[in-house]
Amino acid sequence: MNQSPYTLRAAMVRQRALILALIGLLATVLIALLVDVSTGGFALAGLLLCLAVVRLVVPARRLGGLVIRRRVIDTVILLVLAGGLLLLSSSPNL
Repeated sequence: MNQSPYTLRAAMVRQRALILALIGLLATVLIALLVDVSTGGFALAGLLLCLAVVRLVVPARRLGGLVIRRRVIDTVILLVLAGGLLLLSSSPNL
């Protein structure tokens, strides 16, 4: 008995990397709301750094919705965004 690839469970298995990234995003928003905005910025920068490493290392067929462009372009964009967030989060009175 084969399970249909069109079920919600099959879709969630295919998109598990995206679901984990969204859970991480929710956690960073909660950190920003409950602790401090700059701490939330550092947490979001850390999440983007982790996603850049995952995009660089894990094969594209296992990443689902996280694959947008070529591996190098996705990784560079995530690293630039993380660097910008680190810079802005560490700036006083911003």
